[in-house]
Amino acid sequence: MVSFIAVIKNIAATDTKNTLRLEAESEDKDKTFICELPAELNVFNKDERVEIELSHSKPAEGKNLGIELAGRIFNMEKIENALIIQVSFWGLLSTFTLPKNYIDAQLKKNIYLSIKKI
Repeated sequence: MVSFIAVIKNIAATDTKNTLRLEAESEDKDKTFICELPAELNVFNKDERVEIELSHSKPAEGKNLGIELAGRIFNMEKIENALIIQVSFWGLLSTFTLPKNYIDAQLKKNIYLSIKKI
């Protein structure tokens, strides 16, 4: 499991009806997170701080007070000192840019995402 604090930088509509694009960046700017999210699930505001957790294990019931999604890693790319991970959460796409060796991710593996306000 990995966890980091990020600030919501942008929330925008997408070309898909009732879907938003949420963009967040860690305070030290070495981690970014971009995800598509059903509009009705969005509880976040721009400039809000959130905790983002990624894990290969399902989170404990009732632990999170935010959003939890289960998905599958479908693409990974290493560039310079970063690892780009692309995940599909039931067809909604997310991209994580993390420091190299930050997480032990593998293609076609299930992954769980938790986003909560702090």
